[in-house]
Amino acid sequence: MIAIKTELKNAQKVMSVLISKKIIDSTYILKKDEKYIYFPVLEEIKIPDTKIVKTIFKKKNIKEMSLKKNVENILTKEEMELFKRSFDAIGDIAILEIDETLVKKEKQIAKFLLDTHINIKTVLKKSGGHEGEFRVQKMKFLAGEDKRETIHKESGVLLKLNVETVYFSPRLANERLRITKLVKPNEEVLVMFSGCAPYPCVLSRLTKAKMIYGIELNPEGHNYGWENVKLNKLTNVFLINDDVKKAVPHFYQKILGMKFCTKPEEMKPRLKYNPTITEIHTTKQDFCDGFDELKKTIKYLKDLGKFVVVHQPMLHLDEVCMTVNDSSNEYYKKMISLVEEFDVYLVIHLGRAESTDSAVRKAQTFSKYYNNIFFENTHRRPLAEKENLIKIIKNSGIKRICIDTCHLMYVYSGDELVKSVAELQKHADSYFHLSDFKNDIHAGKLDKNSVIDLEKILPLVTKGVVEIKSKDEKSGDEMISSWKYLDKFQKKFDRILMPLPKSAEDFLDAALAVAKKGTVIHFYDFLREEDIPKVSVNKIDAACKRNKMRYKILNCVKCGQHAPRTFRVCVDFEII
Repeated sequence: MIAIKTELKNAQKVMSVLISKKIIDSTYILKKDEKYIYFPVLEEIKIPDTKIVKTIFKKKNIKEMSLKKNVENILTKEEMELFKRSFDAIGDIAILEIDETLVKKEKQIAKFLLDTHINIKTVLKKSGGHEGEFRVQKMKFLAGEDKRETIHKESGVLLKLNVETVYFSPRLANERLRITKLVKPNEEVLVMFSGCAPYPCVLSRLTKAKMIYGIELNPEGHNYGWENVKLNKLTNVFLINDDVKKAVPHFYQKILGMKFCTKPEEMKPRLKYNPTITEIHTTKQDFCDGFDELKKTIKYLKDLGKFVVVHQPMLHLDEVCMTVNDSSNEYYKKMISLVEEFDVYLVIHLGRAESTDSAVRKAQTFSKYYNNIFFENTHRRPLAEKENLIKIIKNSGIKRICIDTCHLMYVYSGDELVKSVAELQKHADSYFHLSDFKNDIHAGKLDKNSVIDLEKILPLVTKGVVEIKSKDEKSGDEMISSWKYLDKFQKKFDRILMPLPKSAEDFLDAALAVAKKGTVIHFYDFLREEDIPKVSVNKIDAACKRNKMRYKILNCVKCGQHAPRTFRVCVDFEII
């Protein structure tokens, strides 16, 4: 009989068209193999990405018509009243809630679900509620492929996760879309309790936010978050694995790390302070006899959960002009091999006294690896002026830049420096080498006597390291003291999301500490219907009074039902 053939990835889209046209022959069972699915149809129709073929289908019997009809054949009328037909579909995994009285028939129910939902490969059931510090939920396998990891698609974003070890709710998809419509261009957004990064990824894909930060305590959720950032090739997301209450007061120390070489005596005093970002300053030796040691250092730092950046070795002028495609240059080739083996980030210099066209040509030889490379500005003209740097960014298509403040200060100072940084950030994701200017390309420490105006520069900083030349690099005293000095400052955000409905009020003080006039906070809560929104507003009011801050309520929305007469709600409020 006539069939519409398409790849499995197109199944849902094609099925929607066929249902809308009312031409699926529902008396036959859909047919699929490893790559394709075949729909029995009543007439021929042209649909993109499909072919019209002839094949043989198996006739349905009454039990195969729908999940409900299947289940009605094995459950009594009383049992049907306890049966919950709705389920969470996360990727190709379905998660059921089965009443205790139906346990003996749960595997049959699961098998029926598999038979009636072509995109589901695994059926699990909830085994208890969300438990523990990370609010994860035990699952029991019922049917299909016994697995817990899947890739879920939401709003054009791919989200990889383990449904048993990471908290994720597909029911918040519409809420995430609602937030995207509120985010304004160039906003800096903080997502508390970011999990596997659904909010950061969706916000990055669908808004023009400058930077989105996520803080997540669960290390597995955090690791999946980074996988998802890279899976979706996002550049303006940075994730922190920490307790919100510990991370927020020391935010600059979370997004600015420290730089050191591979020598243990240099690493140890810096790692003692547990910086999130670590940048390895390499030499030519690291890419010759010391290459195995360099790889061991990278693996060690990655195992510690660090955001690892490798800085190119300081090369002579003739070596700097070489590119990754030059067969005589082993340095860059080995740097790229580190990306492929360890998924690290690289800092590569655009050049010295080269022309902008030369820098563009050089950068483009690395185009395959743009997501992992920060191209650093130089202190020598013509590659020191922001206009030429912007030209290079536009003409080469590079996505990330390393802004060395000391190098920029050879050309700009005061407010001009601040304006230059802000202008560069409009064209590429930024990573910083933050240092002071003391007529040295690796400048002096940061303190109250610094030439650089930290009060103005730090609000522009997205992530990076303090790059300070210490008198004794083994102790790194000047670098460490500069890093500690950052704690004097507090980063503020334009928008803060608090998607932890249970006990989110315990973190309102932390949110208010990084809010400013005009900051919008999205506070999530579980409330009984009669308490909406007054109970949440009372919590917000008490926190704002404690912190001597004024606010106004913007909106209150129901984000879904949690239990009978109990809803997940979000109260949007603004600091005024």
